[in-house]
Amino acid sequence: MPQYEFYFRHNDKRVKYPRNLNLPGTDAAHAVALKLARALIKASPFWTDLSAEARNAFMVEIIDEAGQLVLSLPFIEAEGTVLRPN
Repeated sequence: MPQYEFYFRHNDKRVKYPRNLNLPGTDAAHAVALKLARALIKASPFWTDLSAEARNAFMVEIIDEAGQLVLSLPFIEAEGTVLRPN
């Protein structure tokens, strides 16, 4: 299984998620990125106070084993999705 790294990005700041994950593919990595974004939104008491433009600056980036950017997921994409149980 491919290994993916996840990063949280806001403007020019980037923070690595502490664990790399072995996942079956990019669809699974996208699902993890959605869960990570939702968790941070839920934990952020200021989130609803931000403008749409400010919220749009928060991203989860997915990097593959070759160090290539696979996907940038805006947190606002996670706002409109429903969490499904595993």
